[in-house]
Amino acid sequence: MARYLLGMETSSVDSVEFLRVLLTPRDPRGMSRPLRLEFEGAFWHITSRGNEQRDIFRQDGDRLEFLSLLATAVKRFRWRLHEYCLMTNHYHLVIETPFRTLAKGMHWLNSEYARIFNKRYKRVGHLFQGRYKSILVDEQNYLDEVRSYTVLNPVRAGMVAGPAEYQWSSYRAHAGLDPIPEWLYSEWLFDLHPEPAKCHEMYREYVLAKLATTESIQLSGGQASASRRSNRDSTRCIETARYLLGGVETS
Repeated sequence: MARYLLGMETSSVDSVEFLRVLLTPRDPRGMSRPLRLEFEGAFWHITSRGNEQRDIFRQDGDRLEFLSLLATAVKRFRWRLHEYCLMTNHYHLVIETPFRTLAKGMHWLNSEYARIFNKRYKRVGHLFQGRYKSILVDEQNYLDEVRSYTVLNPVRAGMVAGPAEYQWSSYRAHAGLDPIPEWLYSEWLFDLHPEPAKCHEMYREYVLAKLATTESIQLSGGQASASRRSNRDSTRCIETARYLLGGVETS
């Protein structure tokens, strides 16, 4: 399992599978829902929740299994995974898609994890609450905001006092506290400063500064932007985020 978490070798099999996925059209006879719009080079804020708000991760082994599958998905579908956070009844991903493989990749990821989860716990039925939610990130400011928003989920949910205490997000890797796995895209981080140590420090300072504010997610035509609010508006912002992203647990 460790090889999935710290890096995976790219093989010719991965390349062949990627081409097959990219070039295979979807069968319209099997489509009961409209196709999602996809764009090359787009950034997406992805959330997926448990059916009836139930847990999709019951133990650490489940999270390790999901990260293993996520690492495979990043390779197979040529994603750039900027951030992630695994909560209890949902997860967040910040993904860049150089190719139009988001829908196919997410279908594979959730379906494969649900299959393994159901087999492990001897259950049947849907694990996830409908299809995943994808918010198109159309502004650089929002991309910066959603990175911190994602890794601060455990703090705002009251699970930990600080993001460094939570091991199931990308924060510790980007903060320089853990090795960066090969499948976590971090080039943007090291563009911040010539010295890597300074990049990690700038990331930590930026994320921790966001603890004093709450970003409300604004949707317009399937796109997203963010506005910063002071602590006096934090309750209203959290309620807005819960309404937009669904569920009881802080999103």
